[in-house]
Amino acid sequence: MDPSTRLKTLTEYGNAVEVDNNIPPKRYYRSGLEMVRMADVYMTEGNLENAFILYMKFMTLFIEKIRYHPDFSTVPVTDRATNAQKLREVMPKAEKLKSQLMECYEKEYKRYFDEQPINLLTPSLRDVTVPRRLIERFKNLAQRNTDDNIETCGILAGKLSRNVLTITHLVLSKQSGTSDSCITTNEVEVDQFQRDHDLVTIGWIHTHPSQTAFLSSVDLHTHYSYQCLMSEAVAIVCAPTYNENKRTYNTFINV
Repeated sequence: MDPSTRLKTLTEYGNAVEVDNNIPPKRYYRSGLEMVRMADVYMTEGNLENAFILYMKFMTLFIEKIRYHPDFSTVPVTDRATNAQKLREVMPKAEKLKSQLMECYEKEYKRYFDEQPINLLTPSLRDVTVPRRLIERFKNLAQRNTDDNIETCGILAGKLSRNVLTITHLVLSKQSGTSDSCITTNEVEVDQFQRDHDLVTIGWIHTHPSQTAFLSSVDLHTHYSYQCLMSEAVAIVCAPTYNENKRTYNTFINV
């Protein structure tokens, strides 16, 4: 494949972004910043193709797509301002990457054209590393709520390194719950914590205080919103009363 076609295909893959109107736009804004952080990691590691794809997805999402979300007007002015500033930073990075990639492709094309086929970056899911002690630690922290038959939920956050997502933090935000539901009440503080510690959201974990470990219809809907923003997103359900744990990943993830 010639360099121009190769770069065009990569660009089209980066532009393939759709907005789900059932997901609040604020979630997209939060995930957009995480997207840029992951792209910056790829840049540092010299993985130019993955960095370019994420920068393109970020620009496509916030320049072309998000404005058509029916709840776009509810996005706080501060979030829009932060996003606009990030766009101003990302656009020149993407342009520079585009030139670098074209130069690399042209060199590869000349060097290997007669020796071996040139393959595009194959889109694939990244490995996710889950700490061995995570579940027991979470159940211990949630024990008081479990004793009162109240559900507890937490965010699984972490780092991207060498194309592997590793859960490093369990974030338990302020929340209110019942026996079969849990609502976080301070998303702004959680967002700030993750920005301060340069973390990306990798998934979520919650308890079923009096039920077995399974994903309810509400859980599936919640997890769908996570996987729309990151295909590798992890969901873990703990049922302390029955001593059961269930992990839900995308079918193709190796953990």
